[in-house]
Amino acid sequence: MNAQTQPAQTHSAETPPAQTSQTSVQTEPAYPDSPVGLRNFLQDLIAAIQGHDNPKIDSLWESAILPNHAKWFAQVFGEQEGARLETNYARQIANTAAGPGKVYQFVAGLDNLTIQVLPLAQAAVNRPDSWAKPIYLSILSMQGKEAVHAYRAEAKGTSETNSHMLGYFFYVDGGFREIDELVFGALSATKSYAGLPYISALEAQMMLLQSAQPVAPPGAIRPGISKTVRLDVIIDVLGQVRSATILSGDLALGNAARAAVLGWRYRPYIQNGRAVDVETTVTVTFPF
Repeated sequence: MNAQTQPAQTHSAETPPAQTSQTSVQTEPAYPDSPVGLRNFLQDLIAAIQGHDNPKIDSLWESAILPNHAKWFAQVFGEQEGARLETNYARQIANTAAGPGKVYQFVAGLDNLTIQVLPLAQAAVNRPDSWAKPIYLSILSMQGKEAVHAYRAEAKGTSETNSHMLGYFFYVDGGFREIDELVFGALSATKSYAGLPYISALEAQMMLLQSAQPVAPPGAIRPGISKTVRLDVIIDVLGQVRSATILSGDLALGNAARAAVLGWRYRPYIQNGRAVDVETTVTVTFPF
């Protein structure tokens, strides 16, 4: 799966040197700013992982780091928001300096892998349980003269019922730059849950009406992997799970647990005579 490129223009031997020096060489970016461009980038990265092509993995992964990231976060999200995001992002690139994380290694082993890329605005509508909406709203609130081109990417194999988040990608300075969704936990738009009442896991368990045990994805069960995942969960006034965020545990198992918990149903939480949204912690233990 090679990137689609346009060859650089060349000049014949008859071209005088002076004319050659005045003729600019025009090239198309290897991965143009589009869903297809990002899909090609991710396909090349995953193909390199599958082929154990470490130099190419390193090259592609290093290209996904935001240049001048402190300045960029401040420009796109504002000084205060940007500073908090920059702190999280600096932690991300320190933790992923060795290369793509476990989720990339996992999806590289899936059969008939498909990658779905959605522009951020579309993901905000189609993936209401994700970080896409608060990210999109935060960008809109600070939108300046220059548009921000952002995408959400996930992967799935044909035998998979759950998708696997690959990250949010921003097209900056001619390349796709990956930002993990956990970086955006610092956004004020995600803090709308801060004033919610918090109930214990035991109390939430007593309210639970309907649940389904998540199934571990193929290949996720490996020696030394913890079988326990903890999630931060928001239950809305109808008793539906509005969001579920992985707090701890293996990422592949966490995605499976999150997908299952989003389908759980609870009795509405009553406070002062009326149903309100509520926050709790859910612990999921896989049976292996």
